[in-house]
Amino acid sequence: MKKVIFLIVVAVILVVLAIIIFDKPNVKYKPKSESNPVTETTVALDESKIKTVDSSKITKPKLEEKKLPIHPEKKKSTIPKATSFVINSDNVRLRTKPNLDSEILETIKIGTKVNMAGFITDGAKVENYKVAKWHKVRTPNEVGYVYGAFLTPHNGIFGRRFTIAETIYAVQVQKNPGTSKEVKISIPANTKILITENTKDKFLNTSDSKFHYWYKIDHGKATGWVYGANLRHVGSIQ
Repeated sequence: MKKVIFLIVVAVILVVLAIIIFDKPNVKYKPKSESNPVTETTVALDESKIKTVDSSKITKPKLEEKKLPIHPEKKKSTIPKATSFVINSDNVRLRTKPNLDSEILETIKIGTKVNMAGFITDGAKVENYKVAKWHKVRTPNEVGYVYGAFLTPHNGIFGRRFTIAETIYAVQVQKNPGTSKEVKISIPANTKILITENTKDKFLNTSDSKFHYWYKIDHGKATGWVYGANLRHVGSIQ
């Protein structure tokens, strides 16, 4: 009987030990407390000591703008549209340079054909004549500069056909043909002029009761229309 009781006690002890070993409760890890713990403090701001800034008085820093370098424009010579011209006034001077102070190479007669030998350039203006530029041209004898007002474009053999006429009386060059009273200039008698075209119809001249064309002329001083009754034919240019 004692042995039975002894075995029961041993069995109970073993059961208790088993429960202790295999059914150990979970223990959370607690870090060790630091020696100097940090405490949170709240600082109260004194609003009366805070200065307000007027945003309108704030000056923004100016950005320095870098300007691109400006190169001076180079004067470019103009390439002429026409390569052949006819002198439209009498006794036009061919010069060594595009100004009135340069040497005269020759005097060219009206109706003379010249060809471009260079570019169109700016130069001295000639008073009382149409505003134009100087052209470097080649005559049958020389190469030099002629003021553009004395040049009428011409396209060679297959181009325009011009006529040279001479004024019988002093004539008025009008802006339009007919009874227009808008006069550009007056050309003296016995002046040779270059005719470039005429009207399709003739107009009655009350002085001689004949019909005459109006002719468009190109002159160093003006381009306009002249009544045919005041002109005499001199020659033609092909």
